[in-house]
Amino acid sequence: INEAEFEIEKTKYLESADGKLVLYCDKYKDDLLDKPFLVTEETRADNDNKLFKKLPEICSLSDIKSCSLPELFKEHFKINLSDYLH
Repeated sequence: INEAEFEIEKTKYLESADGKLVLYCDKYKDDLLDKPFLVTEETRADNDNKLFKKLPEICSLSDIKSCSLPELFKEHFKINLSDYLH
């Protein structure tokens, strides 16, 4: 991929839902009272030959907190979902 093609793909990514979430979190990550974090079901493993890394890796590189939905319930809301499964 050449530089011009990369710029096109970067613009597409930044205008996607994932890109907008990352930009929002990056903009407010230094907020003293209400630091955002990104909830995603993506894992760091296997990037499927995509040009840009998966959300957890981008968050890590950008110093943005991220977690999965089960982690959100367990760590932030103190709800253990397995207590409700029968």
